[in-house]
Amino acid sequence: MDAHMLDAQAQAEARAQAEEQAQPPLPAPLIGMTEGQFQALLSLLNRQTAAAAQNATPPTPQTLETRPQRVRLREPDPFTDDRTTYRTWKSQMERYLATFRQTSEDVLISTLMSYIQGPGIDEWVNAYSDQHFDGDDGEWGRTLAEVWADLDAVYTDRVGEHAALLRMNELRQKPGQAAEYFVELEKLLWMANMEKTDRMALKFVKNATCDRFRQAIHNQLNMPQTYNEWKKAVEQLDDNYMREQSLIQNRRNHTPQMHKPTTHPNQRIPAGTSSSTSASQPTTTTTRTDSTGAPVGDAEEEGHSQTLAARTGGTGRHNRIDQPPRPQPRELMDQHSSSAFGG
Repeated sequence: MDAHMLDAQAQAEARAQAEEQAQPPLPAPLIGMTEGQFQALLSLLNRQTAAAAQNATPPTPQTLETRPQRVRLREPDPFTDDRTTYRTWKSQMERYLATFRQTSEDVLISTLMSYIQGPGIDEWVNAYSDQHFDGDDGEWGRTLAEVWADLDAVYTDRVGEHAALLRMNELRQKPGQAAEYFVELEKLLWMANMEKTDRMALKFVKNATCDRFRQAIHNQLNMPQTYNEWKKAVEQLDDNYMREQSLIQNRRNHTPQMHKPTTHPNQRIPAGTSSSTSASQPTTTTTRTDSTGAPVGDAEEEGHSQTLAARTGGTGRHNRIDQPPRPQPRELMDQHSSSAFGG
């Protein structure tokens, strides 16, 4: 055999042996299977895999991982060195910066400084930045809390805080108006830059509580020691007061009222009798009768009145012609004198 043919055959055998070594070993159950059994098993596994893929349900939106989205708020207006608006601007700015949860504090401070601008305040921002900001690495030498403290020290409205304290000192709580009182009080606390945990806040609410509620609170076994405890006690007493007033009003609405009897418009009240006494007595009507005792109707009564007027000449007195006139007092005296002297 030619040497070249022997070399080619040796190379082919070496190649086949290398391919057999490169193939992964068959699992234990497959050892001893014929080629036909192996192909049948492989076909069965393929069919089962295809059926499982068809029956698989797609993932629902609930199972998908969702990324939280940042709440978008309206951007605050810039602060322009107006101290009367500083507290409102600061509250808006704090809520706006709170939406940047994954942002570094250096970026938050730079964002805060970008919302401070105006002819009277740009110089302060520039001087503060030169003192605390490192432009090379973009870092601030102050924390966000320290920056807010520096701004408070410069731009807090001290006059407005004093005015709020005066209004709190004059504020009074009235029965039935506890809710309105605490709304106004807590607004003034915010304007005065005072927290509810401050000792002065508790003093204000104690002095402003109405005497009735204050006495009831002092009679309790456990006296309120904080602002929130005192507020809760006042609100409970105010709720009880409103319930009490509602029951009283309801009782008044369902109490029967005594109605005064009314008199007839044509009824005459005798002299010396009060209207209430005469009104309580039953009214009586007089029925006119003729000479036979029969009642006289309206038509007959009217005719009788006309006949009487004709006979009396409208005076109501009978003046018959066949009867002589009554003697006058002077004539009676003359007759008496003539009869006495035989005249």
